[in-house]
Amino acid sequence: MLFATLAGLEPRDRFATICVKVVRKWEYRGPADDGAILHIDLVLADQERNAMYAEIPHDVVDDFNAQVEEGEIYVISRFRITNAKNFFRAVEGRYMIEFTYHTRVAVARDPPRGFPKYVYSLTPFHQLPDLVGNCRKFLDVLGLVTEVSEIQPVEVSPNQNPTITRKLTLRDARDVEMSMTLWGQ
Repeated sequence: MLFATLAGLEPRDRFATICVKVVRKWEYRGPADDGAILHIDLVLADQERNAMYAEIPHDVVDDFNAQVEEGEIYVISRFRITNAKNFFRAVEGRYMIEFTYHTRVAVARDPPRGFPKYVYSLTPFHQLPDLVGNCRKFLDVLGLVTEVSEIQPVEVSPNQNPTITRKLTLRDARDVEMSMTLWGQ
C-alpha cells in the first residue's frame, strides 16, 4: 500500500492513509493538570522523518487512548486535517491531524524502516531568556539534572485545588545552569 507523507497532507486529503510512528504522547488535563483528560496530544513521524502534531479530542479519548501507544508504528486513516494551533505547538507545521469517530488505527504489520526514534527541536539555554512569555511553541532543551527539590504544594487560585511543584536545576554542555519548575502530577 502506498502511504501519504505527513509533509504532503492538506485539509482536502480526506481519504489519505498514513504509516507513522508515535514518537511522543501526553494527556492534557487543563492548566492545573488535575481534571479529566481534555485531549491527548501526539507527535507523529513518518519514515521520511517528517513530523506532525496530532490530537485525540475529548469525545474520542476512550476510543483511542489505550489503542495508541508511544513508540509504536500505526497505519491511520479517516482522520481530519486542520490548521495547526497557534499556541503551544509541539512541532512546526501548517497543519495538524485530528482523530474523529471515523478514524481507523491499526498496528503496522511489517512496517518500513527509517522512522526516527525521537523528534525534537532543541533550544540552547542561552536563547531561553528571549523566549519568556512566548507561547507559540513548546521548548525542548537538553541538560543534565544537577538538583531536584522536594515536592511542594502550591495554591494557584482560591477557586482551584492546590497543585504540586518540584524545582529542578539543569546544566547544559557549556556548563550554563537553568532552574525549571515542574507542575502537577
